[in-house]
Amino acid sequence: MIYDTIGHAGWYRGISPRLDKALEILETVDFSALAPGRYEVEEGVFYNVMELELHSWENTLWEHHKKYLDVQCTLEEGERIVVCPTENLREWSEYDEEGDGAITKEDASGLVLPMGRKWFAIFFPGDAHRTGWAMEKSKKVKKVVIKVAAD
Repeated sequence: MIYDTIGHAGWYRGISPRLDKALEILETVDFSALAPGRYEVEEGVFYNVMELELHSWENTLWEHHKKYLDVQCTLEEGERIVVCPTENLREWSEYDEEGDGAITKEDASGLVLPMGRKWFAIFFPGDAHRTGWAMEKSKKVKKVVIKVAAD
């Protein structure tokens, strides 16, 4: 897992060419001007711009992926993401091969990441993450998730 500001995104170049492309997108694309939807970049890299309703802890789910890294960036204040090792959770749904994910509502603790403007988090396979947790009260935020093939 990586958690940092967009201004430091260049520090993580060199991990993989596809992640380099995702970091370039993070630094250069004005997501606030884009409509919600899926945007194809190149083979193994795409992103989703979304309007996400934030909820209380009880109304969020853990997820993990095997094929793709998630580069998550909330465009405004309000979201908390929690991360922990996937193996700390045991009650996973059956892994969805096509959707690249499994979920659980299991109660477990982890590292809390407050997502402010110009902050991002990268979740690798092995990083369970619970997104959409409201810092104070439920609200809708604009967010982008860049998906990067792990291979």
